[in-house]
Amino acid sequence: TNTEGPVGDITDTGVGQVEDNDDAPTVTIGNVIEGEAVGTVEVPVTLNVASDEDTVVEITTASDTATEGDDFTAVTETVT
Repeated sequence: TNTEGPVGDITDTGVGQVEDNDDAPTVTIGNVIEGEAVGTVEVPVTLNVASDEDTVVEITTASDTATEGDDFTAVTETVT
């Protein structure tokens, strides 16, 4: 005897958990090579995948073949 309702009208429930196991995004900072006469340059910063978590990247200029103060102005930027 079915006292719960029509035959086949059975609802079952369960509890599950979703694990946040995605890899952290990879940050790529482009290499910019320009002559001194160019002035201001933009440095591309990209993530390989979108992220639900805040991603903060600090970029600082550094000397290599150019000399800070003579060839460029040192800059530190934070990208979010």
